[in-house]
Amino acid sequence: EYEIGLVRALDGDGYDLLLDEWGPGQQLARELPALRLEYAIAMATRKVQRTLGRQGWAVAGREALPDGRTRLKVLKR
Repeated sequence: EYEIGLVRALDGDGYDLLLDEWGPGQQLARELPALRLEYAIAMATRKVQRTLGRQGWAVAGREALPDGRTRLKVLKR
């Protein structure tokens, strides 16, 4: 009953989530910030694996910061 999709980001760096907020989509709209955060974390993790992974680095976890941001912990294997 609602639509959600990925579109190329306006700044040209990756993608962004867009949704139809009409009717039932209003519930999803309230949850969209958390969904965007999880998507961003997944994409950052993937980028680390693809670039730094060849040099022996890996994502070892993540830390929620007091200001709402999330820090990925990247360690040398």
